[in-house]
Amino acid sequence: MSSQKQNNHKCTKTNNFSQLITLALASTTIISHTLPAQAVTFNFTYDTGVTYEQKIAFEFAGRYWADYLSDDATVNIHVDFASSSKLPKGMLGGSIPAFVNNLSYNSFWNALNNDRQSQFDYTAVSNLSSSTQWQSIFQNLQQETLTLSNNTITLTQANAKALNLIDKNSTALDGVIILNELDNTGYGWVNSGYIRTSVNSSYTKPFDLYSVAVHEIAHILGFVSSLDGINAKNYNDLDLRKKLFTPFDLFRYSDSSKTQGLSDLSNSNASYFSIDSGISNIGYLSAGQDTSIKGDGFQGSHWKNYTNSIGVMAPALRVSAVREADERDLNVLDVIGWNRKSRIYSNNYYTLDSQIQYANISANSALTSQAQFAAAWIKEINRNFDIANMLHLNRWGGSSTTSTLNQTQDLVDILAQEGVFEMGGFWDTIDEQENVTSVPEPANNAGLIGIGLLGLIGLKLKKFSRHYLNSI
Repeated sequence: MSSQKQNNHKCTKTNNFSQLITLALASTTIISHTLPAQAVTFNFTYDTGVTYEQKIAFEFAGRYWADYLSDDATVNIHVDFASSSKLPKGMLGGSIPAFVNNLSYNSFWNALNNDRQSQFDYTAVSNLSSSTQWQSIFQNLQQETLTLSNNTITLTQANAKALNLIDKNSTALDGVIILNELDNTGYGWVNSGYIRTSVNSSYTKPFDLYSVAVHEIAHILGFVSSLDGINAKNYNDLDLRKKLFTPFDLFRYSDSSKTQGLSDLSNSNASYFSIDSGISNIGYLSAGQDTSIKGDGFQGSHWKNYTNSIGVMAPALRVSAVREADERDLNVLDVIGWNRKSRIYSNNYYTLDSQIQYANISANSALTSQAQFAAAWIKEINRNFDIANMLHLNRWGGSSTTSTLNQTQDLVDILAQEGVFEMGGFWDTIDEQENVTSVPEPANNAGLIGIGLLGLIGLKLKKFSRHYLNSI
């Protein structure tokens, strides 16, 4: 299908994007801090050995996302921590989402169209192809521009629940999160409580577990790109690229692709997230972990890594830093199928920003209290059979396993046996990096010391409150 014909299948475009941002921010700041009762529910289970403090971080993170998302869906996640000796060298942790593979693109588009609530939703859907196929381009290593199209799409199981494409209350696992115990590494975990801008430890170089937990859950919710299934070995496998294509990829644009009105899956091009066919840039995206195919060293399911990155979905977390979700993170989840709650604040304080900061600290303290209570009652459980079943039925790209797994095997051994460390998960690594390009906005461009590279996480150099007015 030509790009001209493809564009003919799109609804009328909405190009007043700056007005949408103003409208979205205004909708979060009105009269009183009240929230709708309806919200997404997170059911966490924990493997043997997960500690009380570790459980608190995840119970908080689930409540944190539920405080933003109004979808009436249940998301089931299993959490485990593993010795650094059992994980690939330098790995901080990561997510393994369950996927709904080979879903009809037309079914997805109809569900997304029916799910529209925000102005961002309406703009995003109006700029997608309403035909039976999606279409995208990518530039190969020979600088040739190729066109991809397919009548199916792949999305995380949790994302499919948000769109009512599968049973919203299914008890099947929607994902697994594995984190490094950081034993014998010189690093350690600390819980920030999301009430301070940094974490400290007199014994280790600390990573904030709250920030990591919130980040990893977002990948299971659907913050994933097909770039993270592509490497030097399968780079030219066009059929695989089609199988891995996600809703996130529909909004991945570059300056060269926007002239055709098509998303761009190239590693080499400077891609950004756009909901209006590339006209407006919400934020630049990482280009992929494999530098041999012109990736930038960071998984593509993240914002671009800058010294003053904001939001929770940037690819690197600095030691001692704390990161929260910002408008860009929330906009991505919004347009791929999740619904946002309205944020309303009273006029009891002198400035809007102080209202927001005070309300967020109070809300986070309350969520932590709830998380502490929940964590005290949750017992550890072995879910090897459930995880094996998830990998068999819902692995990314539709590949499955026929391996025989048993209840006594270590979970990380199972994942290694299944090749998940090579493909199917979104992994983070521990690194040290000092030369990172700065995004052109005011920030303290201090050098980085220790960074946890989250094929799914972010770096924090200054504190932005939730819904901070200048956070886009």
